[in-house]
Formats: sequence, structure tokens, C-alpha cells
Amino acid sequence: MNEARSRQVVIAGAGIAGLTAALALAERGLPVKLFEQAKQLQAAGSGLQLAPNATRILRRLGVLDRLLPNAVRPEAVVLKDAKSLRELARVPLGQAAEKRWGAPYLVAHRADLQAALAEEVAGWSDIELVTGARVTGIAADQRS
Repeated sequence: MNEARSRQVVIAGAGIAGLTAALALAERGLPVKLFEQAKQLQAAGSGLQLAPNATRILRRLGVLDRLLPNAVRPEAVVLKDAKSLRELARVPLGQAAEKRWGAPYLVAHRADLQAALAEEVAGWSDIELVTGARVTGIAADQRS
């Protein structure tokens, strides 16, 4: 067994960050144990914007295709004067963003992103998700 496989990474929290970290570490050959205090995954919050650098990572982790059916690809971000509604600036997105940055700019609900990440995590034998478990402390061993 190589050194990376002989160690297990422990992650506290199976929200968007914890699930993403678990996938990235497992992709690099590290076994992961992911603890979530809730008995089942529950997404909180509202919408979020995912810039092309984020969707590029989601693609690499195998999550983007799961998210796309529930996401919106805005054609542009438009800034307007609050009183007159006159357009002040426009940043093209949609196909222009994908062509320029190699990945889409998306708007999605946090629950949809968390669900897509959780579905991908479920397919990895190197990731163990433990729900209903609260992390109350940590202790490091002497190995470096």
C-alpha cells in the first residue's frame, strides 16, 4: 500500500465545501471519511453564481453534467442605473463566456449543487459519508 493510501483524510461537514474537498482528495487517491452532523444532507441557502473557474473544476470532478439540467446560463450581466434603468455596463456571458474561458458561467440553487456533489460522492468507494455524527475534537498522531 502506498503512503497516500495508508492515510485517511477526515472532513467535518458535508456541505458544498466538504463534498468538493472529498471528491478532490479521492481523485488524488486519498481515502476520505466525511462526517455530517445532520441525519441526512440538507441544503440551506439560496442561489449562487458559478464562474467558469468553478465550473471547470466541477467538470473535472464529474459533477458539472449532473448540475447542468438544474442550472441557468445567463446571456449577460447587465448593470443599470437604479432610477432611470439606463444600461451602464454589460458583460457578455452565455456562449461568449464558454468560448473565452473554456467553461460555462452558471447560476444555480445551492441545493442543486449540493445534490449533484452528493450524487458524485456516492459513486466513490474511497469516500465514506457518515451522517448523524458530530465532530467534537481532533487529535493528530506523530507521523509526519
